[in-house]
Amino acid sequence: MPPQVGLQPTEANLQSVANGVVAREDKTLSAEDVIDYLAGDDFADQMCKLATALDNGITAGTLNPNNPIQFADALMSLTSSADPYAPDALAGVVKDTYNLFQNAFPQCNSVLSTVQWIIEQVEALFCGTG
Repeated sequence: MPPQVGLQPTEANLQSVANGVVAREDKTLSAEDVIDYLAGDDFADQMCKLATALDNGITAGTLNPNNPIQFADALMSLTSSADPYAPDALAGVVKDTYNLFQNAFPQCNSVLSTVQWIIEQVEALFCGTG
C-alpha cells in the first residue's frame, strides 16, 4: 500500500486504508508465522493469546490503547521464555498501523481507536475470531 497522506475522513477512504493496512500487516505476520513454524515455534498460538489478553484488558478498561506508554508496558509484560517473539512482532504491527492511519487521517487521530482495531484484526487472523 503506498503511503497516503491527509485523506478526507470519508467512510470510503477509511475503508480503503483499513483494507490496505490489514493486507500489509497480515502478510508481515503470516511471513513471521511461517518462519517460526519452520523453526518449530508456535507463533500463531502465541499471537492469539497475546491479542486476546490485550483485547480483554481494553474491554475491561484496565488497558488504555490510547496511552502508548501503558500499552507498550502491557505488551512487553506479556513476553516470556515460552513466548519471546509475539510481543515484539505485535508491537511492530501496532506501530506501523498507528503511523499509517495517523498519516492518512491526521485530523481524526483521537477518534479512530486504531490500536484496538488492529488488535481485533490480529485476533481475527490468528484466533479465527473478530
